[in-house]
Amino acid sequence: MMDEAKFNALVRLLDDPDPLVAEAVEREMTALGIEGVAWLEEAWERADSESIQYKIEETIQRIQTSHYTQKLLDWRLAGGENLFEGWWILTQIQYPTMNLAALQNELKRMAHKIWLNLDPYMTDVEKLVVVNKHVYHLNHYSGNYGPDDNPDYNFLKTIIETKRSNSLGLAAFYYGLCNELGIMLQLVNFQGYYALRYYSRDSHFYVDTFNNGAFFSPENVVQFLKKIKSEPDPNYYKPLSNIYIILQLIRQLADGYRETKPERAEIYQQLLKDIEIKLPGSTLI
Repeated sequence: MMDEAKFNALVRLLDDPDPLVAEAVEREMTALGIEGVAWLEEAWERADSESIQYKIEETIQRIQTSHYTQKLLDWRLAGGENLFEGWWILTQIQYPTMNLAALQNELKRMAHKIWLNLDPYMTDVEKLVVVNKHVYHLNHYSGNYGPDDNPDYNFLKTIIETKRSNSLGLAAFYYGLCNELGIMLQLVNFQGYYALRYYSRDSHFYVDTFNNGAFFSPENVVQFLKKIKSEPDPNYYKPLSNIYIILQLIRQLADGYRETKPERAEIYQQLLKDIEIKLPGSTLI
């Protein structure tokens, strides 16, 4: 760790008019890593120049983005087994100071209440009816039907706090919750509309998470796909992996911010490049 005297000297040089000096200073401060954020926050409070404060803010953002990008890459390289784990990391890129423990506890509380109402003798269909009751009727989650297509609906924090999301966000939330409860579903993408598939030897149907968890049949899917002039065979639409879901959430963030906050769009476009890798013998989905 850098000594305090050198750190303070670097802070004063952040405002140096020589771009080469400023670049070298920013590089050294960024190299402090996540452990240096507390120092930078204290330096921000002491700074007597708005210009220095702005550059400190930029440095903190770079450090935090780099830190969580690496964590998300590690999650991806480890196989991305737990969707919520990867989703929390993605959310921290936007909200690094959020109260993660409180939000995670809220999610655990909800899952625990559902679990208490499940009976081991229930069929999976009966369990899904219980999940629907808790998600949509007791906790009031719903699809965002308004004109405001806020990119923040792709973050787990926003979904839990507002109980609203887009088609992918709500499908991923429901899917992740069912995984925690041991109810196995598949998340599928019907040309930008996301739903969950339940398939067993005795039953095959879909859950429309954007429409209060309504069940619909494969025949309904065929009719829908014909209506939008797409491939009508539901088997053509393969289940999506946790890794693919996170990548698609990032794509939606980059697209969603492009018009209103292009600097944020660039962050997520770069994040996509950093973690969208292919391992030997593997695919993204």
